[in-house]
Amino acid sequence: MVLLWPVWVCLYPFTAAIATASGFAVAALFGPGVFPMDPTGGDAGYLLGVGVAIGLGYKLGRLEHRLARYPAYTVTRHVARLVLLAILLVRTANDQNPLPRPGEPLIYLGAFANPTYLAIWIGVMVGVHFLLTKGERLRGLWHRYLEMIWLRPSEL
Repeated sequence: MVLLWPVWVCLYPFTAAIATASGFAVAALFGPGVFPMDPTGGDAGYLLGVGVAIGLGYKLGRLEHRLARYPAYTVTRHVARLVLLAILLVRTANDQNPLPRPGEPLIYLGAFANPTYLAIWIGVMVGVHFLLTKGERLRGLWHRYLEMIWLRPSEL
């Protein structure tokens, strides 16, 4: 799962965003300011925040498969997936980390002025669209993997 977390974040963007925001909120709430006399007080807050993010990501990830029955949610999630997977694939193709380093932008917007880059970006998005909509074998493999690590209910 450790190697596939960027893909999981791209495929389930709303779950990842809510879990991450909740984890940061809990870490800030129980951060260093809560226990000023304890030098490790911030560590406990960060650990609690990571635990909340993982737990909430687990519960919401299982709920998201049920929400996928509704067309409005499915279309919105599909558009978000296209954009995020295109960002991930273009960053990976350019030998960049999935997450930008401090001070580095997620996307270089100036690159979109270059028609070649724009064509590559659109091509990647079209390819991802067909992979997500027509890739039954890959989707089945991904769903079996999620069931194996209990991130997808097996009754779906």
